[in-house]
Amino acid sequence: MKIPPPESMGQNMTQMIQQIRALRGEPVLVTSLTRRMFSPNGTVMDTLGPWADETKLVSEQQHTHLLDLHGASIKYVEAIGRDAAHRLNRLPDDDTHLNPNGTIVFGRMVADLMKSSFPHQLPIIPNPALSFNISHGIPSF
Repeated sequence: MKIPPPESMGQNMTQMIQQIRALRGEPVLVTSLTRRMFSPNGTVMDTLGPWADETKLVSEQQHTHLLDLHGASIKYVEAIGRDAAHRLNRLPDDDTHLNPNGTIVFGRMVADLMKSSFPHQLPIIPNPALSFNISHGIPSF
């Protein structure tokens, strides 16, 4: 995100999709996890939206599966609020990287997105309590 524009990432992603398919693989695109930066009104300051949008566009153009982690993570962190969301940070002022609890919460989010995108196709180990908390905007540490 820091240097090239979203379109450059999209071009690279398209090439990777074509290379994967040439090897008879099926790519799955995942939008980026939101950064946990908040505006004064409690909404996420979405600095990664253009890159998530580009990923969605490439997925549509290339007919790939898409896991919208960006949208799901924004919904969750806005539901739990700034203080709870920051408890998932690796360091107190690091809104990008995750501590072990954050990796568990957002890893479960990815697993749940995969399960809904590939119903009855993947051996995903369930965690009903954590999935419930995530889907209901309940902080989980």
